[in-house]
Amino acid sequence: LIALVERQLAASGVRVVESEMLADRLTGELREVDVCVHATVSGKDVTLALECRDHNRKADQIWIDTLRGKYANLPVDKVIAVARAGFAKTARAAAEKARIQTLTLEEATSANWHLIAELPDAALVVAHFPVAENVSLHLVKGREPIPETLMVADVSLRLRDAHLVKR
Repeated sequence: LIALVERQLAASGVRVVESEMLADRLTGELREVDVCVHATVSGKDVTLALECRDHNRKADQIWIDTLRGKYANLPVDKVIAVARAGFAKTARAAAEKARIQTLTLEEATSANWHLIAELPDAALVVAHFPVAENVSLHLVKGREPIPETLMVADVSLRLRDAHLVKR
């Protein structure tokens, strides 16, 4: 996985470091991160942390809770948990609430790491949905209504708070 991420990102000036030691902001204690991806996005330095698990069983909520605690005071912008066997439902739910992205090893090896490295949770992105099922829009008081003829190409997705906003 590390070699794949490095190969995809090497030409774009992104730095990929295996087993990087980062200092806890509160204690100064050094903590090991499986893989750090350092990029510059819109002039801002961004650090992604990848934690990998190579177990035969699905990753559980305990692992996600451990990651949440570990990264609470580390200088990273996004945490990505990669588990070869996938994730239990409770682990995925806990990760989503903690803003930890989850990927199986298969998903991670087929992922576009340029997109992942350039889009931390706070980024505003344009999303393409080849098939949209069960879409719901929530109107917010004080904002203009969304026209009935809105096309998918006219919609952006804000990852941090999952609101659809008109471009």
